[in-house]
Amino acid sequence: MALGLVCGCAALQPGPPRPWPLPDPALAPFQGQVEQAVRVDGGGRSAEFLALVDCERGVVTLAGLSPQGQRLVKVRWDARGMAVEADPAVAAHFDGALALRDLVLARWPVAALQRSMQGSRWALRQTPDQGRTLSLDGRIVVAVSPDGGTVAHLQEGYRVTVRALPAE
Repeated sequence: MALGLVCGCAALQPGPPRPWPLPDPALAPFQGQVEQAVRVDGGGRSAEFLALVDCERGVVTLAGLSPQGQRLVKVRWDARGMAVEADPAVAAHFDGALALRDLVLARWPVAALQRSMQGSRWALRQTPDQGRTLSLDGRIVVAVSPDGGTVAHLQEGYRVTVRALPAE
């Protein structure tokens, strides 16, 4: 099953994404490291990269690598917040914080996500045949496929597809 890591690429989205509240990183649905191939399509362009996600003891680390293995971004998220390190040459084209937010939206437990959104303008809904939808003020802005492998940013007009890589 795909972990559902996704990436926001600024070059493919026409405007800053709206951040939604995040749950506790300690509620990660797995422990250890996962590797995935990620493809982002939007605006007639596409980008591909490798994503490494590590969840250990309440700390989630995401590293986005180019197909050649160059580190594009590293995001570290724990109870204190999120810290992003990005290669200056790609920082304008790659949003590591959004990549992590998409991962959380696709894979964290629904109840934890819904608790984190209580009292905000955001709402999460999940159905077996439709997957997850994230709404802002009642308008769906993000849709996640039932398997978590595709995340569509409806307002920004781009789609992220994730393919799990086989373990070595």
